[in-house]
Amino acid sequence: MGPLVLLLCLLGMASCATTPPRGSGLNPALEIRGGATKLQQVFNENSDRPRLLVLAPPSCEQTLIAMGEIRRELDQLLISGPVTWLVVWQDDLPGDDAEAAARASAELGWERAEFFHDGHGAAGRKLAYGTVLSGGLSRAFLYYPAGLIWEALPPEPAAWVHCMGRLTPENQAEPELMAQAMAMRCVQLGE
Repeated sequence: MGPLVLLLCLLGMASCATTPPRGSGLNPALEIRGGATKLQQVFNENSDRPRLLVLAPPSCEQTLIAMGEIRRELDQLLISGPVTWLVVWQDDLPGDDAEAAARASAELGWERAEFFHDGHGAAGRKLAYGTVLSGGLSRAFLYYPAGLIWEALPPEPAAWVHCMGRLTPENQAEPELMAQAMAMRCVQLGE
């Protein structure tokens, strides 16, 4: 019985060591249910700075890699101050759910980032306005400069890129090229 208790205590300590304490800068993924009101609120609360809104499945490694690459590119560009990230995890792949969103958020653990979990595609449907003609948007990066407010409908992004297939080919990029495409569009905005 003693070794089992010791093992359970060690496992408990290990889980405490890997779970960041509250207030450590890690923002858990907020659930989006029945609409995108909370996303809209956070978008508007950060209107004094540029925002990059990401729609991505939490279990897609290529998207996570692209996010890291885009972050490095944007940090180097410093377009008009530090960029606030609004990451919306969408359930798109078999392993996607609230737990996968929490893991992906913890893995990134970025400052100046707000994480959301959208299991029903509400945000993708809202954000399709002004970008694509289909009913929803997924696997996309949308850049909004400082000053834009989301009123009844979300504002049109100043630059965006997606990997959804043939929709809006001028904004389409292969997953492995999304970081370069997004960075190039942001550089063009700064010129």
